[in-house]
Amino acid sequence: MKNRMIAWVSGVVLVVVTLMVIIVKLEPPRDGIIRAQAMKAMALALTDKEECEKRAKERGTSHFSAKEKDNWFVKYMDYLYDEGYLDPELTPASLASAQGYLTYAEAAYMAGQVSGKLKLQAGSTRNNRDQAFPEEDWWQLYGSILKETDPEGKVEEMEAVLYGTPSNLDQAESWTAYTTAGNFGFQGLALDAFLDCEIRFLARSGEMITSSLVSRNVVYENVWLAESDGRHFKAYLGTAYREFPVSAKLGGEDGMAGNLADLHMEDGKLVKITMKRDRLSGKVLSVTEDAIEIEGYGEIPLAPNFHVYKVYGDFKVLNASDILVGYNLQEFVAADGKLCAALLEREFDAKTIRVLLMDTGFKSVFHASADLVLGSGADLEYENAKGKMKRKGERLITYQKIEAFGQWLESCERSMETVKKYRHYLKQFKEFIGEEPVTKEMVLLWKANLREHITPVTINCVIAALNGFFKYCGWDGCESKFLKISKSSFYPERKELTKDEYKRLVKTAFDNGNERLALVLETICASGIRVSELSFITVAAIHKGQAEIECKGRIRTVLLTRQLCSLLHSYAQKNNISSGMIFVTKNGKALDRSNIWREMKALGTEANVKAEKIFPHNLRHLFARTYYEIEKNLSKLADILGHMDINTTRIYTKESGSQHRIQLEKMKLLLYDTTEYFFCCTLGYS
Repeated sequence: MKNRMIAWVSGVVLVVVTLMVIIVKLEPPRDGIIRAQAMKAMALALTDKEECEKRAKERGTSHFSAKEKDNWFVKYMDYLYDEGYLDPELTPASLASAQGYLTYAEAAYMAGQVSGKLKLQAGSTRNNRDQAFPEEDWWQLYGSILKETDPEGKVEEMEAVLYGTPSNLDQAESWTAYTTAGNFGFQGLALDAFLDCEIRFLARSGEMITSSLVSRNVVYENVWLAESDGRHFKAYLGTAYREFPVSAKLGGEDGMAGNLADLHMEDGKLVKITMKRDRLSGKVLSVTEDAIEIEGYGEIPLAPNFHVYKVYGDFKVLNASDILVGYNLQEFVAADGKLCAALLEREFDAKTIRVLLMDTGFKSVFHASADLVLGSGADLEYENAKGKMKRKGERLITYQKIEAFGQWLESCERSMETVKKYRHYLKQFKEFIGEEPVTKEMVLLWKANLREHITPVTINCVIAALNGFFKYCGWDGCESKFLKISKSSFYPERKELTKDEYKRLVKTAFDNGNERLALVLETICASGIRVSELSFITVAAIHKGQAEIECKGRIRTVLLTRQLCSLLHSYAQKNNISSGMIFVTKNGKALDRSNIWREMKALGTEANVKAEKIFPHNLRHLFARTYYEIEKNLSKLADILGHMDINTTRIYTKESGSQHRIQLEKMKLLLYDTTEYFFCCTLGYS
């Protein structure tokens, strides 16, 4: 009996253990992160959205096919391909790839371009390299990446209430999230589940990177309630309005329209309305950042969510600087001893405006300075100690106006990078015209001057800055047309490594006593292999004159030239390498890509090669271009490089501007030899 009991208990334990093992085995893997989202985050860790878009326009081509190049993620992934953070072989440029999960190998590759330490943090191994990288782990790794790539903190962590997306706002722009902290792009993110919730998110220059829930219970404070159709009423939440159902439980519609209120939300539903009806009015004596002085009431502090609403005509949300000092033109809504909102209920129309200019530094009022600007042909008449003087209403550009324009752009939630660029261009224009008034002729003159110094793309950026400034000032007739730019049919030279530059890098490595690095560069460039495939260059391979390389489940044979084999054989003998990999560390492990990258970058200054051209994958590009120049066989080149898609190979073989020019010269379609022409002209012959 005792033995039976022991056997029964043992059996139960065995079953339980077996079930636990099965459960663990069958437990689904942790959710991964979609590549497109991860690539967007990585790109915004390095630069902003506008730079990615600008780079795409300058490039004129894409790693993606013509059918797929218009997808939102393409600009980010193309930027990463260009900068060497993505390997087109490891991460193919396709819609299917972008919509799949990021792998451990890909996460390690991107992190490794930042530092070797971050590559180790990614935790890629032979067993998991093709598995989905968990989303939680990605954001932890991303935090570490930001510490290295964004020391200035351009990627900000913010908290705000999300009140609108295109799904619930008819007036919403595509891929735009409306929050109490401003409007943000959210390409690639799913936000609808967070509507009417407080969220925490990362953003750079007005573009969200990721978001998470903070609270489902929120209060929209100091909201303007507009008209009602009996079933719904309008509530202006920031720059957009929402419609909420009228409820007798919440007070019905009587007395709601044309008033201020707090809207209390729980789980996306309106549960309470707190009306704010107390109003006061009087002449405004001063406006500061935290208080307004009103005649008869003294100085009243502003509530944390104080708003200025223009409620006549088209509804608008204004700024405190729009409140006119010295006039009684607006009503104020007050609650708990604070001003909640200023309501501009009628248009200001006066034939004469009396302005008091003080010499106290404007310490007691909201405005730090005052500019008298005439946007029309009227005369500006003023009086000084010497009597009355006249000055025509000229369009004069000043640094104060430029600064005010920049502040206005910031209030419109333009990116800081854009504001900085616009200010820079306008200051250059100011220096160009001096104290002369702005005219269309002066603008065109500067535009012509720019054509001699900067690229057409940059000129269009300058024109955008000028046109925006003129519109801001109300200077009609000064705007200039943008240059029409055709797409480039060749690859930009900015990042293309030339043969001469490659030779200088190799020579510098040899001269510095780093023979291993020099041979690494020569091996990649002479064979066309990926830097990750260096481990297949073995002693056995150089004896055979060929290497069997396995990548992505495919095996291809790469031929090694006799000269390369001779160099590698000599190196192996000197370093007592009799078997296995040729390129190893002191510990006998395969060379890490980040180490090669770092050593290559160190050669740049001495070899006189720009840093943006120095990365291992560029050597593979040089091999491809050189091969294609000799053997115009794209299909054969694709096999040599190990490309499954010939469109990938096309990217490698696209000509640079210099090569395109050489090709044109080879066509020899000119009728006369230029040397003879210049000789004849010099002697006066025709």
